[in-house]
Amino acid sequence: MLKLLNIHWLLTFMIMLCMALIFGLCSFNIFFLAKANITLVLDFGLTALADGAFIELLMLSLYGIISLACFLIFEACKDILIKKMLNEHESC
Repeated sequence: MLKLLNIHWLLTFMIMLCMALIFGLCSFNIFFLAKANITLVLDFGLTALADGAFIELLMLSLYGIISLACFLIFEACKDILIKKMLNEHESC
């Protein structure tokens, strides 16, 4: 993955943009779904868990993992772009 990020600054920037969008969508989605899932479980208890609320909770955890991975890749891209900018600035 690191070789892919170092090919060209524009490719790194595009990957960074995609990861930011995915991170934003996953994070935004988690809050609404978690609120609905918690409300459902509080209203209906074990019946809601048996009917699929537990699987929904696992899916929310997966969204969290995907969101964290996208954030980490975003940060790696940011660091690579900053290093490239500083290296070009020093060579001028």
